[in-house]
Amino acid sequence: MIDGEPRDSSMGLDEMLGGQEAVATAAKDTKLRLLAMPKVGADTPQAKVEAKWREATPESLKKFSAVAATFAIHLHKDPALKDVPLGIIDTSFGGTAIEAWTPKGALPDIPQDQISQSMFNIPPGNLFNKMIAPLTALKVKGVAWYQGEANAGRPVVYTPLLKNLMVQWRKQWELPDLPFFVVQLPAFEGKWDGLDFGWLREAQERACRESSNAWSVVTYDTTKGDDLHPVEKEEIGRRIALLAAKEVYGLNVVAHGPVMKNVAVQGGKVAVTFDGPLKIYKGDKALGFSVAGEDGEYRFAEAKVDGDKVFLRADGIPKPKTVRFAWGGQPDANLVNAAGL
Repeated sequence: MIDGEPRDSSMGLDEMLGGQEAVATAAKDTKLRLLAMPKVGADTPQAKVEAKWREATPESLKKFSAVAATFAIHLHKDPALKDVPLGIIDTSFGGTAIEAWTPKGALPDIPQDQISQSMFNIPPGNLFNKMIAPLTALKVKGVAWYQGEANAGRPVVYTPLLKNLMVQWRKQWELPDLPFFVVQLPAFEGKWDGLDFGWLREAQERACRESSNAWSVVTYDTTKGDDLHPVEKEEIGRRIALLAAKEVYGLNVVAHGPVMKNVAVQGGKVAVTFDGPLKIYKGDKALGFSVAGEDGEYRFAEAKVDGDKVFLRADGIPKPKTVRFAWGGQPDANLVNAAGL
């Protein structure tokens, strides 16, 4: 199930890079079914699903969400899952705020001036009423939440908004452990304030960390340029599929990127320990780390990778206090685990 931004989560499969080949591949999948919800809201919760399940054909796939379709392609590539019947629902409306997808009257207690109605002036609850509420009669196994650009200017309140949305949807489905896969915003600097994207990604990650059965999907390294709506969608679908294979279907696969376990300050250096061995891709130096001292001003740090540890040092910061990695609108970072995540 996919919700999100214009030409991002709602980009058609034939519009993405390699789309024609992906359409041909998915069209051969006899175990795959598609449901595309009409992009329309309502003032009150609706019960009728005004869409029909369709077989995977070139016609039904072309304008279906590229991220959702490539998720299905990669999930069925796993030999253990290739014969599992799979139904995917594309319920997306580009450029919309998270408030529109939250049940009316169920927003968390945040300042009224922080409530967003997006570029289309869609009121809170409007899209939930028509594009989510009818689906609560169906049995679902997980949600891929791909949204955030419309809320990028208000990152401080995004964490409680996203945590609340997960709680509310789980109540509606009566599935308290319903898995959520939260796709982070892509790399983009452009005319938007790139720092907002850094803060919004941090808010997305925090919401997952503070919720049960919720995982974030990193995307800043999946694009080749500075595009707000990149055409490189297949890797995003693959990463969601890895998480679903592990967390929903219980397969023994590597699905998560490196997770920081400990930070220790040793004089003017910082030692960051992760949950497994690390490696550098694209170059011979680890990039993307910055360190701040007591003044809170961050400077890029020289990084040395040794197994599961990274040792950092930044000129002009004799007493490091905090560390950042891959921060900003279009971060230049190149540290991954053995699986390339």
